[in-house]
Amino acid sequence: MGSCRQCQQKHNTLLHSSNDDVTANLSTDEQVEPNESVAAFSRQMSKHVLLSTALIEVFNPINKQVEKVRALLDCGSQSSFITKSLQRRMSLRTCPMQALNVIGIGNNSSNTVYESCLTQIKSLNSNYSVTLSCLVLNELTGRLPKTPVDIQALKIPNSLTLADPEFYKPAPIEVLIGADIFWDILNSEQLSLGPNNPKLQNSKFGWIIAGPINNYFSKETIHCNHSRIANPTSNEIHKMLTKFWELEELPQKTVRSQNDIACEKYFLNTTTRLESGRFCVKLPLKDSPDCLGDSYSQAKKRFLNLEQRFRRNKELESKYVEFIREYADMGHLSESPTLIPNPSYFLCHHAVIKENSESTKLRVVFDGSAPTTSGSSVNGILMVGPNIQDSLFSILVRARQHKFILTGDIAKMYRQVQIESSDQNLQLILWREDESQPIKTLRLSTVTYGTASASYLSTRCLWQVGQECGDEIIKNIIQHDFYVDDLITGCDDEDQLKYIQNSVSNALNSACFPLRKYKTNSKNLFQNLHEINTEHLTISESSSTLGLCWDPSKDAFSFPIEIPLLSDKITKRLILSSSFRIFDPLGLLSPCIIQPKILH
Repeated sequence: MGSCRQCQQKHNTLLHSSNDDVTANLSTDEQVEPNESVAAFSRQMSKHVLLSTALIEVFNPINKQVEKVRALLDCGSQSSFITKSLQRRMSLRTCPMQALNVIGIGNNSSNTVYESCLTQIKSLNSNYSVTLSCLVLNELTGRLPKTPVDIQALKIPNSLTLADPEFYKPAPIEVLIGADIFWDILNSEQLSLGPNNPKLQNSKFGWIIAGPINNYFSKETIHCNHSRIANPTSNEIHKMLTKFWELEELPQKTVRSQNDIACEKYFLNTTTRLESGRFCVKLPLKDSPDCLGDSYSQAKKRFLNLEQRFRRNKELESKYVEFIREYADMGHLSESPTLIPNPSYFLCHHAVIKENSESTKLRVVFDGSAPTTSGSSVNGILMVGPNIQDSLFSILVRARQHKFILTGDIAKMYRQVQIESSDQNLQLILWREDESQPIKTLRLSTVTYGTASASYLSTRCLWQVGQECGDEIIKNIIQHDFYVDDLITGCDDEDQLKYIQNSVSNALNSACFPLRKYKTNSKNLFQNLHEINTEHLTISESSSTLGLCWDPSKDAFSFPIEIPLLSDKITKRLILSSSFRIFDPLGLLSPCIIQPKILH
């Protein structure tokens, strides 16, 4: 038996299968919103489309090394990419970043990006060059085109300078140029090669060619009817399933890393208390802010997109304005005296609507992971810090041992912690209430949700309140019975419960952590208090789960679920998806949901 005519390996050509059967358009999430898309498509082997490629020079601005590579021009990608092999060959300096998922059709995660690099690309046919921040992936796509193309009948004018003179020969792709600069590359001229034929588009790299090429494949190519599925296993479902099983595991004692130890030491050395008792912290930086590039341009672009959304939804605009006004009225932000301080980082922001929230229906989410032009972000240079609170499993098990339970939460917990003024330029946002006004630069002066260290800084300050408490019982409650900002504690005596409520509230007030929205199954505790809340307590680890509810009047747990419509086709995927959304940290529903687990 001869070798495969496609890859020269020891198998029949009819059995050949490669990554080239599916191409992908890559993009990354701009955050909170994380996620964006990789547009992948599968097609019948009898239909083919030529994608636009160009030969370019990649230039290392540090060691001046130059290499000529083939690039794929992809307007469907929201970021540009480079292969890991090219980055290593050219010794391009990389910047580590918080993991970003590359998401594809069906909202399926296909890859994860951990680093970026800054390079310069140059045209071989003009003086065009541009500095580009690229995300680094091991592989971008297969060889393009999939098989050799017979171009004799295309009648491409000899006078045209092609961006990729050998576009018809399969070759690897080492750079993907996304929509961040794609439209800057194109010129206005376009030529058609006839009906059902590719089109020629002039660009700064030369003339690029793209479009259908159904009848121009080499006669040596053998076609067979088969199909191939890209990414048959969804990484997202795999992660959810893993978490699904881990939920019933007993909490394991974690060992702190060197970074966690360094973060803890930095907190103790730099944290102070203001006259009001409020904590004032410094951002735990692991690298200098000087490595941050320009973040203003991206923040402005996304803010203008937000204003377009406001034009379509005036109610959203009204709530957003109200939220920012409240932020300012509470002293949690101020206008920056400089439009673009140096160094600085501008946080992109957008709205998240939570209809089931007891207090704030609209939340503004800030994105600390959006890369700057250097590839670094503020989250990339921040230490995350250790998780110092007990697991939810431990807290709930302890609470259920008591006759009476008391719950509550801290109002705006993150924003009750002040950020040192010298670090506030790393928490800038762009804002204006009306489009007729100039865009202002605002500085967020408190711990901001969306930054890598926010959870650690706020919970560590809460822990410190307990550490400074003289009553051992109250100290233990503050340090071990809080799940983020939710208090879940109890005792067997109503008088003792009232003492706990007063003492914990006073201790937290001394650090400007107001406790509110109390719930309890004790009928006598809050007879004289107007702040008792009789609604269910909802506990959840993420927005994707429906939560665990506690009804204080019945002292019972409940599990809200969404039943699929009868018109929906019941599939294995639908059953698994519904099962994943049940949040059961105590494993109370295990006898009921073991069967959906077995289905996998």
